[in-house]
Amino acid sequence: MLKYKVNILDELKKAGYSTYRIRKERLIGEATAQKLREQSTSVNLETMGIVCDLLQCQPGDLVEWVPNEPADGQHPSCKHRHVEPGGSNGSPESGVER
Repeated sequence: MLKYKVNILDELKKAGYSTYRIRKERLIGEATAQKLREQSTSVNLETMGIVCDLLQCQPGDLVEWVPNEPADGQHPSCKHRHVEPGGSNGSPESGVER
């Protein structure tokens, strides 16, 4: 799951972007500002880009990935496949699963 490393609105305020200024300059919509206030991670990448522009930072400075802990204590298996360059048909465009 993703979680915030910092309180984004607090960081914006430190950088001179009060919620009043954000609303007045229409930098971030009110509904999105509310999501940030609630530390909701359902903020889109466009908004994260705006925040990164304002704070002059990378997304990784704001959020981090923390693995979910399953209820049964077992580690979840990764559902994504890793693909290496130089595919199974020999062409450099396709990938080889590991």
